[in-house]
Amino acid sequence: MLLGASEAAADEPLFEYGPSDADSIQVDSGAYPGNKNALYWWDHPNLTVEVRAAPNVDVTKLQAVHDAIQIWSQILEARLPEISLTDVTHLKRSENPDIILHYVPHSGGYIFGGLAVCGAQKCLNVIVRSDQPPGGPYTDWDTVRITRSAVHEIGHALGLGHAAPLLTSRDIMGYGWAIPDPDPDLVPILSDCALDGIRAAFSWLYAGEAPHPSPVATVACS
Repeated sequence: MLLGASEAAADEPLFEYGPSDADSIQVDSGAYPGNKNALYWWDHPNLTVEVRAAPNVDVTKLQAVHDAIQIWSQILEARLPEISLTDVTHLKRSENPDIILHYVPHSGGYIFGGLAVCGAQKCLNVIVRSDQPPGGPYTDWDTVRITRSAVHEIGHALGLGHAAPLLTSRDIMGYGWAIPDPDPDLVPILSDCALDGIRAAFSWLYAGEAPHPSPVATVACS
């Protein structure tokens, strides 16, 4: 069974699992015309991630970020075991993690509270915030949202773009679930389609080929 966030209420599931409500999900690590991220793709499947945060941050919110890593680790192990994501925060920084997830309470994006910063051959930096954006207070800005936002941003780091239609899809790679103070039933979907997108991002691995960018621009969700 996939773990939920430490602070999630029993009647507030973190995610639904299964089919996506999106039409498609972009593959950001693909080498195809018009993709500005074409240099961003992984040449190895066993990825590590380290969480970095100031020493005085709220420990329950920090744990919500670690929960997001664990959720991806578990679902990859269950569904795409050839690819792994390991939390190495407890190890020395000399281990050179593939992804650094920065928990910065007052930073990050507006809607999600996060940002993935990808460059050549890697997606090194992911930023997750927990402070509320302008327009609040929002009753749902809690550890559940932090975990969901971190799962979305880690999805980008793994090679996924956004779901379409972006503003209405409840897929974790969409924005439809992320509106402030949503209906409690508006639960994001950590979808089969997102996993198909990760598989496409690592197409070289499944084809038994030398590492190369994915030739696939998007994966269809239906």
